[in-house]
Amino acid sequence: MLFGVVSFAQTTVTGTVNDESGMPLPGANVIVIGTSSGAISDFDGKFTLSVSQAPPFTVQISSVGFTSATEEVTANNQDLSITLIEGSFLDEVVVTASRVPQRIFESPVTVEKYSLKQIQRTPSADFFEGLQNVKGVQMNQTGLVFSQVNTRGFGTAYNEGFVTMVDGMNTQAPVFGFAVGNLIGLNELDVESVELLPGSASALYGMDAYKGIMSIKGKNPFEHEGISGYYRSGTTQQEVGGNNAFTDFGIRIAKKLSDKWAVKVALSAKEGTEWAAGDTRHTRECSNCGEGSIVEGYDPNAPDYNAVNEYGEQTFTGLQQMGLIGLGALTGAPNAANYFDTVVTTGYTEQELFGNEASNIKGNFGIYFRPNDDTEISFSSLMGTGEAPLPAGNARYNIKDFVVQLHKLEVKTGGLTARAFGADKFVLSGEEDPNVLETLESVSERFGGNFEAH
Repeated sequence: MLFGVVSFAQTTVTGTVNDESGMPLPGANVIVIGTSSGAISDFDGKFTLSVSQAPPFTVQISSVGFTSATEEVTANNQDLSITLIEGSFLDEVVVTASRVPQRIFESPVTVEKYSLKQIQRTPSADFFEGLQNVKGVQMNQTGLVFSQVNTRGFGTAYNEGFVTMVDGMNTQAPVFGFAVGNLIGLNELDVESVELLPGSASALYGMDAYKGIMSIKGKNPFEHEGISGYYRSGTTQQEVGGNNAFTDFGIRIAKKLSDKWAVKVALSAKEGTEWAAGDTRHTRECSNCGEGSIVEGYDPNAPDYNAVNEYGEQTFTGLQQMGLIGLGALTGAPNAANYFDTVVTTGYTEQELFGNEASNIKGNFGIYFRPNDDTEISFSSLMGTGEAPLPAGNARYNIKDFVVQLHKLEVKTGGLTARAFGADKFVLSGEEDPNVLETLESVSERFGGNFEAH
C-alpha cells in the first residue's frame, strides 16, 4: 500500500505597530509582499500573521496618514517592532487658513495645497494652468496669456470676490480693481507652493475674499540656490488666424552670498498670437430674440449688413434737394424732386482694430538679510507688462503696454511678522486704445475713410 503525505510550511509572525511618539497604531495593515496574506493591528497596535510560506519574505506595514514601512522576516515566530512616520502630507505647513503656520491636518478650514512636487509634475503648459486640477478650482482662461483662478462658481474675467496673494502681496491692480491673474507674479521656477482656500475668507482678508483666496509662496534663496531655466515652443492653430508660433521661456538665478545675505532674480516671457474673432454672420436689431438675432446667408452688400465680429458699420441716409440750375438748366427753372442718398461704410475686424498679438513679460527680484538665526529682513519686487485681451460681457477690451509693480518690505523675527507693501498705478503707454470710437476713427483714416467719433 502506498500512502501520500502532503505537508505545508506554516510561519507565524507577531509584532507591534507604533507611531514616532511610541503610541500604538490600531488598524494598520500588515501584508506579505506579493501575496494576499495579511493582518490588521488591534487597539494596542499588536498583530499576528500566519502564512503558508517559509522564510525569508518581506512584509509591508501601512496606515492612513503614515509613510509605509517594510520589514524582512527571516525566521518562524519572529516578533517585529515597527515605527511608522507621519506622511509628508500631514506634516505640510500652511499659513493661509489662520495666518499662522500650522499643519494642514490641524487647519480649522479646508486648505488645498499645490506643492513643489506637483508643480514639477503638472502636464499643463505652466503651473498656473495646472491649478485647474486642484479640487474646487475653476480656471477662467480668457486668452493665450491671461487666466484667472476662481472658486465657488460665478466666475468672470474680473473674478471679483477672490483674492490672489504673492508672497503676502495682494496682486489686485489699481484702477482695474481686480487681480490680473498670471500676468504678474512668479514663474514656475520660483514657486515653492500654492495654498488655496476655496471658501469665504472675509474674516482674515477682508470683504474682497468672500469667494476665497490663493496664496503663492516663492522660494527663499537661502534654501533654494542655483540657476535654472526652461524653454517651450509650439504652434497655435486657428481658423481665422492660421498657424502661428508660440514661445515661452523663463530663468531663475539665486545665490547665497554669505551666511547673512542672499539674492534672487527670476524672469519669464511668453509670446504668441491670440484667438481672433471672425464671425461674419449678420445680426439684426431685435430685442429679446436671443439666438434668433443671427441671420444666416445674409447679403454682405446689403445697406443694413451688420456682422457679429465687425465693428463700425454705418449707414447714412441724407435728404438731397438739387435744382435744375446745378444741372445746367435755364435760370429760374423749377427745382427737381427730392430724393434720398444712402452711403454705407464697411466695418473693421478685431484684427484691424487691435491686432491679435499676445505677450507677457514678468519678473521678480529679492534681497534677503539674516542678522541672526531667528530674524530675516527682505525686500522684494514684482513687475509685469504685456498685451492681452480682456473680455467684458459681450465685448472684448485690449489692455496694451500695461505695467504693474508691487514692492514689499518684510521683517520676520521669532514668531512675529511685519510687512509693508505697495502697488504702482496701472500705466498705459504706447498705442493704447481707450476708446473704440477713437480707434475706429484712426483706422478709418488709415484706410481712406471718413468716420468721425462723436
